Amino acid sequence: MGRELCVSEELSCYGDGGVDSDFPKIDIAEYKKNDDVFPVIFILNEFWKNVNLEDLSEWVSFELHGVNMRMQKMETQIYRYITEGCRIYTARTEDDTVVGVVVGSQYFKSVVGIRALYILPGFEEFGIGTKLLSSFNGLKKIIFQTRKDNRPERLFDLCRFSPEKIDEDDKLITWLTKWENVYG
Repeated sequence: MGRELCVSEELSCYGDGGVDSDFPKIDIAEYKKNDDVFPVIFILNEFWKNVNLEDLSEWVSFELHGVNMRMQKMETQIYRYITEGCRIYTARTEDDTVVGVVVGSQYFKSVVGIRALYILPGFEEFGIGTKLLSSFNGLKKIIFQTRKDNRPERLFDLCRFSPEKIDEDDKLITWLTKWENVYG
């Protein structure tokens, strides 16, 4: 038998029925505006560096309602996501380390536009991406964009359905795919 993922309450075994001691217990939680932003800054900055080839860790200064503010560019991006109605879910290990993130907008009950999906290297094989995407209740279709020069083959594998190209410009390809929540 292969190493197909079998789902348990703690998501801790593979299809062969044996517990894998290297498999971390992962909890998925929605990031809220008043939560500690620094772990989310780290994981989203890794996404931006590796996928968008842009580092948003530098600091910016600006004035807001007459008050001088200073924060990392990534923190301003997170607040932008939130004010645009995006939901942010993080995957955390037992020691509260953020190892994955998804940012998306639920357009209708069953359609989500994914703005960011990233799993830290070394954690890709544990079903974290599937669990993060399954956090959007009622999800049946996903819309996402990829850079033409950086196709995410792992995301295509994760979708289990062949994504359909619905738009393309000189830099980006927009995809639409069905989604089936394996976590019920």
